[in-house]
Amino acid sequence: MTWILYALISAVFFAIYMLIFSRTIHKEHALEYLTIMACFVAVFSFSLVKDQSLQYSAGTWMWLYTISILLTIFFLFLAQSLKHLESSEVAPLMNITLLLTVILSVFILHESLSLKNILGIGLMILGSYIIELGMHINRLKKILKKFKSKYITTTFMAVLAASVIVLFEKIALNPGLLLVPIDTVTPEALFFLTRVGMALNFILILLCTRKSYQGVNHALKKRVLPLIIISGFNIAANYIYYLALQDGPVSLVVTLSSLSTLLVVLIGGELFHERHMRQKFIASILMIAATYLIVI
Repeated sequence: MTWILYALISAVFFAIYMLIFSRTIHKEHALEYLTIMACFVAVFSFSLVKDQSLQYSAGTWMWLYTISILLTIFFLFLAQSLKHLESSEVAPLMNITLLLTVILSVFILHESLSLKNILGIGLMILGSYIIELGMHINRLKKILKKFKSKYITTTFMAVLAASVIVLFEKIALNPGLLLVPIDTVTPEALFFLTRVGMALNFILILLCTRKSYQGVNHALKKRVLPLIIISGFNIAANYIYYLALQDGPVSLVVTLSSLSTLLVVLIGGELFHERHMRQKFIASILMIAATYLIVI
């Protein structure tokens, strides 16, 4: 199935994108950094729709702008979490997105899962947690002790936003699923229009909060190349992911895209380090087995 190939390819691009993003966001002011990234993504993705008609109903435009607002909320909360918490604390909590998305897709979109699919999803979730937290419950307890921290709260808000975004995107691509009275949106238009909306949202927030433009200038001078690279991988990852989401079930597309958790470790060169080799090996086997159960 073509959607399976798209989902796997998107996982590779998501891994590279998140690896660069998480390592560079620490060095800049989050809002200024995200504003520049959003603008780059919007400008660079124009080529996707230059030959398409964007004549949609008012309801469709409202639906797309709602997605852009949710995306803005997601990135703001995620950036705050990554700046103030360790990546090893944020990643396991963000993995809850997969579980929540699967639950929502079953109950809201009425997707049916076979026993093999459920087992594959379960193994992917388990593998994701092992590769991030290891097999010792003490590390999870350490994170839970910070539960009252506002940055743990922002992480959970990012999780909730991410899960809702997926449902809204799926409906935009296939409004007939729930008989929503909006026009069918192509993957190209969905990506471009929601990212333009997100860029405008960040610009408005930047203006309303009276943030100094020194942060913008600093990011452009010091991080322009990483920002361009991040924008490129962001476009590739999300556009290919939308191609998968257009035809594939949400629960399985999101699960296969979650393979990026393992790929981040691989691309980051961490898999073959001597530390925690046993947990990484077990997690790798589980996630590969999960992929096999969903693909075959």
